[in-house]
Amino acid sequence: MRCTIMYFFYDVLECWEKMRISEIVNLDDHIALVCAGLKADALVLVNKTRIECQSHRHTVEDPVTVEYITRYIAGLQQKNTQSGGVRPFGLSTLIIGFDPHTGVPSLYKTDPSGTFSAPKANAAGRNS
Repeated sequence: MRCTIMYFFYDVLECWEKMRISEIVNLDDHIALVCAGLKADALVLVNKTRIECQSHRHTVEDPVTVEYITRYIAGLQQKNTQSGGVRPFGLSTLIIGFDPHTGVPSLYKTDPSGTFSAPKANAAGRNS
C-alpha cells in the first residue's frame, strides 16, 4: 500500500513539474514568449498557442511567422476581454523570434486588451 501511495505521489509531482511555467517559454523552434502577469493565465495562453503552432505546421506544412502567432495571441486576449462570462487574461506578452524563411529577428508586444505593437525594444514585468 505504501509503495502505491508513493508512486502516485511521484506521478502527481511529475505532472506538476510539466505544468510549471516560467517567464520565458518556447512556442516553436524559432519563437519564444515572455510573460508578465498571472501564471495561470500564462499557462492557458501558452498551451493554446503551442497547439496553434503545431496545427499551422501540420496544415500548411510551414512554420508560423512571428507576426501570425502575435495576431493569434492578441485575438485570444481580445476575445476574452469582450466575451461575457470570462475574465480578461491578466498578462502582457513579448513575442520574440526569427522569420523562418529570411531569418530576420522580430519583436512584438501584446497587452491584456488584445492590442499588439512592434517596438524596437521593450521590457515586461516588475522592476524591468
